[in-house]
Amino acid sequence: MTHHFRRHSSFHALTTVIAVGAVVGSTLPSPGAAQVLTAPRYGIGYVANAPQALAGVVAHVTIPAFGGIGVFVDAKFDHDTPSGHRFYDPTHTAREVEAFEGIQYSDLDDSWRSFNVGLLRPVTVALTLYGGAGYSVRDRYRFYFDPTEELAPPPGVLWVEAPDEKKTTVNVMFGGFMRASRLIAFQFGFETAPRGLTVGASLAYPGW
Repeated sequence: MTHHFRRHSSFHALTTVIAVGAVVGSTLPSPGAAQVLTAPRYGIGYVANAPQALAGVVAHVTIPAFGGIGVFVDAKFDHDTPSGHRFYDPTHTAREVEAFEGIQYSDLDDSWRSFNVGLLRPVTVALTLYGGAGYSVRDRYRFYFDPTEELAPPPGVLWVEAPDEKKTTVNVMFGGFMRASRLIAFQFGFETAPRGLTVGASLAYPGW
């Protein structure tokens, strides 16, 4: 369906951006004695868990203590949910719709949001690794055909939420920030709920 096509097209675009960032970052020089972190560094930027949650923000800070250590927080959301579709019906649930005579089930779609915290550890001037965890919430939507058009007006299709299938679970994540320029770092990683790739970019202050 078009909804899934848009989501996976966005996923491929994001992975292309992070791949380019990784190539640029890999060409940066190794750290020297003068490049050791001597003051706190702050960052804020865009982050996504592709392909399920493509809207998000991340903030992080790293301090020189213990050879360099930091923390981050992030929040990610699905920006393209069936609840915003013109055929979405907020007045019924999936359980209610399936009680109607002649309704035909067609498809489902999950919408995710997550909130996470974690630790940062610089390993070179160009690369900072991280690990973290948080919680994720899944909302489930189901798509139906109504041949009689009794429940759904023409063209007889509707999205509805399935609140009894809502799920809250732990999200575990790990990855890294790779320096792409003096002020920009690309983020890459993996997450478990929803299972996907973490991609993003942050502005750092002060610059490297």
